[in-house]
Amino acid sequence: MITDTASAKALAVAVKELNVRESLVWSKIKISIDEYTTDADLFSALDKDLGAKFRWNPGPTIDGGTLHCESQSVVLNRTHSTNSVAGKWQ
Repeated sequence: MITDTASAKALAVAVKELNVRESLVWSKIKISIDEYTTDADLFSALDKDLGAKFRWNPGPTIDGGTLHCESQSVVLNRTHSTNSVAGKWQ
């Protein structure tokens, strides 16, 4: 069983992980032969599954969602990516 403190820390790490994944997907798309097209394309390529202890409800959507870990949750907003910058979860 995970304590509330551990769940809160796990959620904080999960948000960092989402941002790393977002940046990596954005970078891969930018250097690809097709280059950046739309935020929707990037979002669909993004792996939003963070493992068995985490669940989204509602979401995730292109604008964010609520991420849960055990008894803790965090409401995340997602800033859309552009041709110049990767999106960000916060």
